[in-house]
Amino acid sequence: MWPQFPTLHGHEAFAGLFTLTHLSLANNELQFFPTETMTRLPVVTCPDLSSNLMIFLGRGDGLHEQTHPPFHGPHSPSLTHLDLSHNQLRYLQPSTPASPKLTLLNLAGNPIYCNCYLLPLREYGIRKKVKLMGACGRPAHFSGENLEAIHFRDLRCQSQEAMLKAEFEEQTRGIPTPTPEPTDKVKCPANCACKVRDGDAGSLIWSCHL
Repeated sequence: MWPQFPTLHGHEAFAGLFTLTHLSLANNELQFFPTETMTRLPVVTCPDLSSNLMIFLGRGDGLHEQTHPPFHGPHSPSLTHLDLSHNQLRYLQPSTPASPKLTLLNLAGNPIYCNCYLLPLREYGIRKKVKLMGACGRPAHFSGENLEAIHFRDLRCQSQEAMLKAEFEEQTRGIPTPTPEPTDKVKCPANCACKVRDGDAGSLIWSCHL
């Protein structure tokens, strides 16, 4: 069984592990990962932080809330692949300097908002030749679209009022409308005992005494 650590704190989290080459923290219910701890792991190449509960990735203790948390990528000289798949990340903005050898950032399974807040990450991916894996979570018309397939001109932000309205409409769109009852109900004749025919609410079986 993997140990579970909801949070990791500060530079000392990996103290003394300078020769560690592989790091997997998948399925640990991590809510936050302080990326400055990666400076303690200079030879790790492909850290796996997948399948956690992270909504924030960056510097600091992660205990404060931010409207759009920035993505402060781990500053590790040997890092080539970073797996952040299947978390709860929505907004990511790359920090500088980033890991110079990073070539792949896996964001699959995250509810990424593909609006103006994605622009810095897309520009970073093109400029540094970093492949972005994953798909848009919202807005609804971009849901399922590959992150690298979204054109820059489409990454726009609406007013806060419009965004709240769109989110409300998206949440209520999936609620099914109840089926109305038939207007012409079959009535049971006088002096008869009636029961509903199996599988047909509009049909009755009569038993009458004349």
